[in-house]
Amino acid sequence: MMYDAFDLSEKYRVPVEILSEGSLGQMVEPCVMPEFKEGPGEFDWAYTGKYRHCRAIDLELMPMYDVVNCSEYLRRKHNRIMENEQRWESFMLEDAQYVLCSFGLTSRVTKETVKMLRDRGEKVGMIRPISLWPFPMRAFSELPDTTQALLCVEGNDTGQMIEDVALACKATHRDLPIYLMATGQFTATTRGIIETCAKMKAGELKEVF
Repeated sequence: MMYDAFDLSEKYRVPVEILSEGSLGQMVEPCVMPEFKEGPGEFDWAYTGKYRHCRAIDLELMPMYDVVNCSEYLRRKHNRIMENEQRWESFMLEDAQYVLCSFGLTSRVTKETVKMLRDRGEKVGMIRPISLWPFPMRAFSELPDTTQALLCVEGNDTGQMIEDVALACKATHRDLPIYLMATGQFTATTRGIIETCAKMKAGELKEVF
């Protein structure tokens, strides 16, 4: 994702934040490095140490000191990013009755859990947001008519993504019950997710949205 981060930052002239997790620093596994890419060279709008800060913006699209045009320029940039840069992975959604939503390291455990539940004959799928902003709203338009509920599996205390999931469902005109499994300081386990799914299907889990 680092290549993408630099490309997006240079394309839109915005800061890009890569979210990481402490657990990654405690893991040992093979890592395949991508091929080396040359940088694009100098940009005519970039800082060079000379007094040319005005070139950090597009003067044709956003004239200096013009507040109205500045706001319009930023609004169009925001909308362009929202439209073009949503990233997600859909996994086994085609006939899913229950969909798990997870991101980051937790999503790796969630994906394995989906495979295990499928092997048991349970119709479960997953949506994994890759970009958290823009949040992949369009991913939830792919939910099949068979979907009965969603479970957010998150490695935090309170559920940092569940509100986005709820808004995305509402935006796609799907009023589905949404549940939360928040594991706090610990990484979720396949066993824990399977047990939580069982409680959700049995009506023993409190609906959040």
